[in-house]
Amino acid sequence: MRSIKDGVYSIEQAKRGLKGYKKSCLKCHHPKQFAGPAYMDSWSGARIYDLFEVLRRTMPTENPGSLKRDQYAAIIAFLLKINSFPPGEKTMSSEPADLKQIRIEGPFKWTKPTNKADNEG
Repeated sequence: MRSIKDGVYSIEQAKRGLKGYKKSCLKCHHPKQFAGPAYMDSWSGARIYDLFEVLRRTMPTENPGSLKRDQYAAIIAFLLKINSFPPGEKTMSSEPADLKQIRIEGPFKWTKPTNKADNEG
C-alpha cells in the first residue's frame, strides 16, 4: 500500500486537474473548501479510490459521473497539490485496482502556499 505522501501524482496531472476543476467544480466549490487539515483529516484512513468514487458518483452536481476517469484523477491530483502533498514522476492511475493501493494518511499539517502560482499547478 502506498501513501499520498509518496508522490502519487505528477505536476502535469495536477495542472490538468486545475483546468478540470475550474471547468467542472469552481462554480459550486471554492478550492479552499478542500485545502487544509480539517478536510484531509476527514479522509484519513481511506483510500484514494474512496475519494475518487465519491467524486465520480456525486460530481458534477448537475451531471454526476459525466467526466472521464482520468479527469476525476486529475482533479484529485490538483486537490493533493493544494494540500501540499509532493508530486512524483508518474501520473496517478484512474484504474480502481491502482487507486485502492493508495492510502490517505493523517494527521495532516498544512503549509499555506506562498504565492498564487503555487495553487495553479
